Amino acid sequence: MARVGDTIAGRYTLRELFTLGGEGMVWRARDEQLGRDVVLKCPHGSDGVARLRTAARNAARLRHPNIVGVHDIFVDGKVSWLVTEYTPGRSLAELARAAPELARSRAVAVGEQIAGALAHSHERGILHCDVSPENIIVTDTGEARLTDFGSSVDLRSANTGETPDLDSPPGKWRYHAPELARGAPVSPKSDVYALGASLLAVAEGRRPPGRHEMLLAQLTAADPNHRPSATVAATRFAELEQNSRLRNPAVLRRVVIAAAQLVALALLMVAAVAVPPPLPADLVGNPRTADPCALLDPAALARYGRIDLDTDGGNFDTCDLRVRLWGGDEHPDIGRVRLRLSVAAPEPTSQVAVAHIGNISVVSEPAGSARCVRSLALAGGGTVEITGERAAATGPDPCTLADTIATRARELLRQGPIPRRPGPFPADSLAHHDACAQLDPVPLGRVAGIDALHPVAGWAGWSCRWNSTIDGHVTVRYDRDAPKTAASGRPLTLAGLAAFRREGVKTRDDCTVQIEYRHFRGPSDIDRVEVVVVSFTGSQPPQQRCATTTELATVVATNLTR
Repeated sequence: MARVGDTIAGRYTLRELFTLGGEGMVWRARDEQLGRDVVLKCPHGSDGVARLRTAARNAARLRHPNIVGVHDIFVDGKVSWLVTEYTPGRSLAELARAAPELARSRAVAVGEQIAGALAHSHERGILHCDVSPENIIVTDTGEARLTDFGSSVDLRSANTGETPDLDSPPGKWRYHAPELARGAPVSPKSDVYALGASLLAVAEGRRPPGRHEMLLAQLTAADPNHRPSATVAATRFAELEQNSRLRNPAVLRRVVIAAAQLVALALLMVAAVAVPPPLPADLVGNPRTADPCALLDPAALARYGRIDLDTDGGNFDTCDLRVRLWGGDEHPDIGRVRLRLSVAAPEPTSQVAVAHIGNISVVSEPAGSARCVRSLALAGGGTVEITGERAAATGPDPCTLADTIATRARELLRQGPIPRRPGPFPADSLAHHDACAQLDPVPLGRVAGIDALHPVAGWAGWSCRWNSTIDGHVTVRYDRDAPKTAASGRPLTLAGLAAFRREGVKTRDDCTVQIEYRHFRGPSDIDRVEVVVVSFTGSQPPQQRCATTTELATVVATNLTR
């Protein structure tokens, strides 16, 4: 049994025991290495350890001033410990016990801050699933912070195993949204309901109902479709707080003076031509560091089921969302969304609809029965291509999937360029190689009519195409996929690399060789491989066409292994 003064892992000195109960111990401790106070949590039982790991994994992805940050998780003497920030203050539940009715102004401030924290979490695919007065810490200065992500669900990760148990949803039953009792899966709107229910539980009830009570009623609406998102809720709480501040005579006087100054400035400029602020000219930046996954919002599709983010399927310019029914990993996809960054602009035809919104043109192709494409043509060049697919007869409408993601991506791009990748590619990754440099004019010259001097490069040089003035084309592109097997084609060995050759991959007139370049473990902890795909399309006899493709693939493999 740990005691005050004990040192954990040779680093953390226990100072004060906050909690000792069925779920474990919670201590205030001193981090002797960094000279700061932290919180140490030590759970009881295997379920507690699992919650600890869930909290560490999911909260570590979040950086928000109103979320208690996670520093570390470690094992000391077979005991697991979680290290989080220390926030001096009391929980909302403790404040309610001390003063049974929380002042309306204070509740509004807490609502704005925690709604903002939930919006940040939902944008990154994390559902808290246990919003309650016990998990909201309020400091003496009025800062509110959300803690305890032990029941959280990661919508983006296929391997977390955090599938909601429909018979026993996570969190405290008192704050459960009504749809959870009906067996519906948790969603961002479940967190919104729990926030509203938490504030209602500590609300001041002696004054007549006002806008604050109306907002809480919206947050706790029985139908989740009638509840605002966490982002909208934060905005509405902020409006309430602003209105409350304007009732203060001193603040009101300052606002009136500022308004008069603005009117005077407007009169001085009345003859001038109003020029709108310039929009960013370049929304791409360095194409190699632009992150396609950052434009995807899994939480936006949460109502359709379990949403898994696939970062390692396709070229480096690609990211996918898989829509699946709630349950184990064996459940098949019912829908998909693929987002791909491209240098090619959408082709204008009479069948596409184009809408110009700021510095982005939204191109909508006609809907098919199982596929729907939306393209965002960016000012300064570059296209974000979003494809929605129905993968099962009961799957969601593909255009609804594509439109939802396209709208979220467009809103993000209105704020600035495509977000950057979280880190560099591994040093031995194909991403550092220019696909157009893998074939030079000499081997390409053996293909009739090929224009070897004017290749068409794809995004960041991760694909390349040489067109023939007579017939067909040659392409070299990069891919990420599961390791290849005999089902992938005829096995070959080219310059010491395993390769597989296959005819008719896309058309009857092509031959393709896939070269396995680098094996790695993906975020889902499964085996993946970076692949170079060399393809030749032409009207030659199949045997001759595949012989040419193999010759070209051998040159590529040799260049990559030098």
